[in-house]
Amino acid sequence: MKTSFKESLFLYPDPITDSLMITGASFLYFDVPLIFTLPPQVITPKSFELLKNIEKQKPEWGKTILQWLSSWEYQRKGFNDVMNLLVPLKDRHFKAVWVVYSANDAALSASQEYLESAGYDLETAHRMINPLNAAGEAIRHIFLEKFLELGEDTGRLYDYCGSLFRETSPDNFLTKSYFLRLPMMKAVGQSTQSLMLTNPSLLELLDSMPIEPPDVSASNERFDDVISWELFRRILSPRLDPLSETNVELINNLVKNRKDEITRLKQRCLRIASEIKEPGDRKDTESEIERILRFEINNEISDVLELDRQATQSFITELFCDEKTWLAFAALVAGLASGGIPLTSGAAIAAFSNIGAKAFKSVAKKRKKLKCNDFALIYSISRS
Repeated sequence: MKTSFKESLFLYPDPITDSLMITGASFLYFDVPLIFTLPPQVITPKSFELLKNIEKQKPEWGKTILQWLSSWEYQRKGFNDVMNLLVPLKDRHFKAVWVVYSANDAALSASQEYLESAGYDLETAHRMINPLNAAGEAIRHIFLEKFLELGEDTGRLYDYCGSLFRETSPDNFLTKSYFLRLPMMKAVGQSTQSLMLTNPSLLELLDSMPIEPPDVSASNERFDDVISWELFRRILSPRLDPLSETNVELINNLVKNRKDEITRLKQRCLRIASEIKEPGDRKDTESEIERILRFEINNEISDVLELDRQATQSFITELFCDEKTWLAFAALVAGLASGGIPLTSGAAIAAFSNIGAKAFKSVAKKRKKLKCNDFALIYSISRS
């Protein structure tokens, strides 16, 4: 069955492999399903006969393959555990999809060319990757794409691995493998209007791409929405996270029974966001947010969480015991307001999905900028 992404929020690019990677607040704030992508899949069981050759001949690179394989298996288990935990929210609040994108030699070369077009070599870009997902992509390349390309011959696959590790370092190969997912929005037709960035480190890369900035006329609305979301999740995260069976059931009940109250809290967060566009000192911003929550938004908080007045004030007091969280929020507001943190990077992702790596690299070399339709917003899914 073909899945429609027109009314959805796509989690990009990493699979969610741990419940700590996502906050329960996301299921309350967004009115469209979240789209989870499956970890890299291998559907060629015969290819794992390669492991017999590795065990018999004991090549030095065999240890690396086994480490990657262990990471891939851990990743798949983690994803399945999250999916099982979220069963009560399935279909209405999230969908899991298998997105098809290339992982052959040409795609690996394209990964490197995209990085180079933004001014990054493989060693520098390595710090941006999610090593767990990178290992999964490396396993997919070897045990699926390359296995099929070599006529399903595990002997030839063994020889390929030997030459692979002679020609490149494991870290560089992981980096190229990780960025295989960058162009995958082409597979969903770019019909999604917003993205949830599952790896915040990628903002630096996306902002470095040769892409014309989005229309500034929409920047105020974008700013308000991003800040509103960041405020909303910081308010509710202590009650909803970390995700557990109990908290998932609580989320399900809140969505079913407190919809109007959730909407009012979202609206209040949006109004607050519009009032803090030019923050001063971070400490002052933190104090102002605490004042607003304690005296101006306490009713909305108590309505959603069904707390009495005393319990609400105690909840807010505990909320601000975590000073780092609110200093980070103040820093985020300042970064967005100053333009230091990009509000949208969808144009770069659109470019990955629409044109070849060589054309992209050529544009960058000539210092031109591509004009692309931008996604509405890029949010952060992280709980931090």
